[in-house]
Amino acid sequence: VRAELPALRQAGSGGPAPPRLRPVRPSDAAGCRALLAAAAAQGELGVAPGADAFAHRYLCAPATVSLVAPADAAPAGRPRGFVSFALQRVRTGRRHVVQAVLVAFAAAPGESASLLLLAALHAARRRGAHVFNALPLGQLTPRVLLANGFGRGDGSTHVYVERAGGGEAATPAAVHDARAVSWLPLP
Repeated sequence: VRAELPALRQAGSGGPAPPRLRPVRPSDAAGCRALLAAAAAQGELGVAPGADAFAHRYLCAPATVSLVAPADAAPAGRPRGFVSFALQRVRTGRRHVVQAVLVAFAAAPGESASLLLLAALHAARRRGAHVFNALPLGQLTPRVLLANGFGRGDGSTHVYVERAGGGEAATPAAVHDARAVSWLPLP
């Protein structure tokens, strides 16, 4: 099973490490909003939130986990990445599971979207998530998710990928088939 784990999981061994994520602080808001605005300008995100909407959705919402990858040496206010997901309890058959639903995702230019996603998976798992719903937001197009191993796994933890409209006509149809749920064990 370990041999089949995707390249995303292997990033910690020998390759670049995923960024360290910490909760978003009010002082991070401007930098995170700039990342989301850049993603919106490139058509990767619907609309970038204003200051009040950002504070309401990402700083104050109790069920939303918003994390920032702070810059190592860059000036303050220039984060390496921003990710936000909501934790939801879902009843499946005879048990309850916690599902992490990706709400927002933006990597700074030159930063690895795959490594930011790996850091988000780790953060979701630490918060008790059994399922990570990785909607293709921002740089996480179906093709990128497939290339990082979200098409296969061992079935112990589910990562569901669905098409969010537009683009990527060459993406394999299996990703878009409702019966073809992708699987990835969370570390």
